[in-house]
Amino acid sequence: MRWWLAILPVFAFFIGCQSTRSALKAIEDQQWEKAASILLQQSANEKDSLFSGVYYAYSLLYADSAYQQYQIDSAYQYILRASQDFQATPEKEQEKLARALSLSDSSLLRQKRRLDSLAFARATDQSTVTDYQYFIDQHTDAPQREEAILQRNQLAFDAASQVDTYQAYREFLDTYPQAAQVPLADERYNTLVFQSQTATGNLQSYYQFLEAFPRSPYRPQAEQAIFQISTADNQLAHYARFAYDFPNSPLTRKAVNWLYHLYKVNHPVECFFFEFTKQKKTYKREGGRGL
Repeated sequence: MRWWLAILPVFAFFIGCQSTRSALKAIEDQQWEKAASILLQQSANEKDSLFSGVYYAYSLLYADSAYQQYQIDSAYQYILRASQDFQATPEKEQEKLARALSLSDSSLLRQKRRLDSLAFARATDQSTVTDYQYFIDQHTDAPQREEAILQRNQLAFDAASQVDTYQAYREFLDTYPQAAQVPLADERYNTLVFQSQTATGNLQSYYQFLEAFPRSPYRPQAEQAIFQISTADNQLAHYARFAYDFPNSPLTRKAVNWLYHLYKVNHPVECFFFEFTKQKKTYKREGGRGL
């Protein structure tokens, strides 16, 4: 009795391998119904150590474009499961599978890379951000992943360029911060923000722009516009206001020079510093912008 118990696992393994070989041969001969029927029975009855072979056969089945239920994603999920189960299988069992089914790390990897290529070709044929993103998310170690990222980023940038609003470029920059197109998107974003926020050309719009986007590369242009508009009447108070609002602007020296020049026309020069300091305190109490 014990003798039979000892050989039962070996016998079951042998029968299982025979079934899997039959399924693989049926796939090779494009006998789809036969292959599917055998694999379905094995999925219900096989011992765990043979599941990697069954999953591998399923992957081959779904990866054949002549099969009516051809499905790259299903084939890919099966090869992932086959690889995972094979790695968890004891080494002696792996050796048996290699002899019986030619199943090994190499054969599993070849099938995986084949499916990577098929999935990438599908993404390329569809050529949408969504399809490339799906490939990137699913095929995390595929050799084509970097190329898929490049293609996805280009398509996303092209879409933002079609819309050509600063909101579209902002979304691109936030979504793909590592994209090669970031410098172009950033440049266009800043230009459109400046144009949009200051379209009215009035003084308030430039102040609001700088409050909302203090680090914009268009800050010099905004400060220049504020200086020209606010000091157009050549009034002392307006030069003083600019100097207070923009203490770090390159134009502040010009504002102070004009302020000094106008002040000394009707006031003693020695009082300038005192008056200017007093004026700054007044602006501070009034809630000057201090930009």
